[in-house]
Amino acid sequence: SSDDFIISLIIYVFAAFGVYGNICFILTVIRTKQLQNSRALLLSTLCTMHIIVLTVFVVSRIFYTYKIATTRQTCLIIYSLPPGIYAASHHAVLYLILVVDVIIALTQPLRYSRFSRTIYVVAIQTPCFIYGVGLIIAHLLSPTQTGDVKNQCLFADVYEASVSNFRIQFGSALNMAIVVLYAIVIGLLLKFRHLRKHRQAIKGVMVLALFFLLSQFLVFAVAYVAYFFHEPTASNIRAFHKKYAIAYALPAYSLTYYVHYFISKDYRKALSKTGLCGIYYNRLKNEQLNITVIPM
Repeated sequence: SSDDFIISLIIYVFAAFGVYGNICFILTVIRTKQLQNSRALLLSTLCTMHIIVLTVFVVSRIFYTYKIATTRQTCLIIYSLPPGIYAASHHAVLYLILVVDVIIALTQPLRYSRFSRTIYVVAIQTPCFIYGVGLIIAHLLSPTQTGDVKNQCLFADVYEASVSNFRIQFGSALNMAIVVLYAIVIGLLLKFRHLRKHRQAIKGVMVLALFFLLSQFLVFAVAYVAYFFHEPTASNIRAFHKKYAIAYALPAYSLTYYVHYFISKDYRKALSKTGLCGIYYNRLKNEQLNITVIPM
């Protein structure tokens, strides 16, 4: 149908641009010593999780497009072999960790600069590890999912009902926590003038979190709204959500590279030397070097 074609097109376009951008971002951080700080490493981890999830979305969409018979157990396998379940869980909590990282950098600048980078990056992601591994353990303890899946595999098809309800409630609380912490960040920037010099450095993280909140709000809000209606309206809302949820969730997995390219001068300069932009940059540089100056 036309709806299926549009959704497939959205998925493939966002996945292509998202995987490309995330890989370029990681390569840029690896190649650019000036960017190898704690926040850049956290963002690189975020990009890695996004690559995994986008890959899983494409694979599950191919299953749906070619009408390959799919059960909920098959969905679980699709989302587990590349660790899609873990990556999606890690990515959700990592947005909260990025906000915490910003607050630590603003309120404890001297200690922040002295932290061992590797130890700090691993330690601050402890909640991500706990949540991701916890959901995997919950799956191992849950009954086998045997029902058929009519639409594309989504996370809702993977999770057992009680785990899915917990995920919705936890996701809602996580979103509220991110909003509160960013309100604190904005309050700090407004109250203390000496902190305003950090606005450029944290602007990219704040815009990314905004996209995440908007996409997650739609994902969880629409699912939550169904609880307030009786049948068959509730079923119709769930069917709508199941069909279109992936479309409005995709931006959160695809924009790290592009947000930092357009917002941060430092990242834009470094990112311009990687990927397709890097090819153009090197060609332009070579052309400038090959210009012959004719003496007057």
